[in-house]
Amino acid sequence: MGGELKVKFTPDSWEKLKIFASNEGLPVEVKNEINCEENFQLSMKTVLQFSRWKCKNQSLKPCLSVILRNSDLILPQLEKPPLNPELEKRLKKLRAAEENYRYKNMVSNITTPAGLKSGPKAPVISGLNFAVTMIATVFATTFVLQSLVPNLMLRVGIGVAAATVLLCIEIFLAIRGVEKSERELMEHKRNLEIRKTK
Repeated sequence: MGGELKVKFTPDSWEKLKIFASNEGLPVEVKNEINCEENFQLSMKTVLQFSRWKCKNQSLKPCLSVILRNSDLILPQLEKPPLNPELEKRLKKLRAAEENYRYKNMVSNITTPAGLKSGPKAPVISGLNFAVTMIATVFATTFVLQSLVPNLMLRVGIGVAAATVLLCIEIFLAIRGVEKSERELMEHKRNLEIRKTK
């Protein structure tokens, strides 16, 4: 135990308690503690001694219940035992091993993030996609503008301009996709390195 069980009295109850400190029959230990204490607290041992004495002298006023009214019980602080450094080191290793085990279980069926798998066919597919977009846009624009613009060369020119704008947008989105994939890959590698060092 880091301390002793105590009872804290209200200022009013403490004044009533001090009345008994001048009584001749009151045990000396109780008297001394009442006279010494400044923050309205007595040890539980002293309170029990005082209670026994008061029960024998019931004619003395005020009664015990009035003195103990609104008082608080103060529990002692428990002192923490000193930590064993070897045990702490072992616990740290066990926690790290458990976290590593849980992480491995969590990512056991994952090799790389979904958008990061790219083979030698990826650039070819992207190039074909750009070409199809370009040709389809030129033909669609030429066909849609047939009733509005009678000149074929003008319609083809508008189609090529529209296809170029769409191609620029597609290239921009493709570059952003590659950057995002690279960021995810770097973060994935960093997370794996952090897990390995733990």
